[in-house]
Amino acid sequence: MVSLELVKQHLNITDDFDDAYIETLIEVAESAIETELNINLCDIPHASLSIARMSVCALVAAMYRDREAVSPNDLKTNYVYRYLKDMIKNYTLNAFG
Repeated sequence: MVSLELVKQHLNITDDFDDAYIETLIEVAESAIETELNINLCDIPHASLSIARMSVCALVAAMYRDREAVSPNDLKTNYVYRYLKDMIKNYTLNAFG
């Protein structure tokens, strides 16, 4: 759902040194969001696709920046991730209501 190019642009990375690592983080972030919201990101309404993509980028950025185990408490304090996740949840509830 989220491309390597989009995440690298979000992280302001131009080289390809960490591409494989970033691709793994993208997979983990997408899975974490899907699990937490109990949805498949491919099934969310079109209106929330940009929000979902930015949620993945925010989560990847947090994991990439810290590179250590990110605990659930770290995610709860990540304002951008929390805000975007709540927006997805609200759009999903309204769309699938």
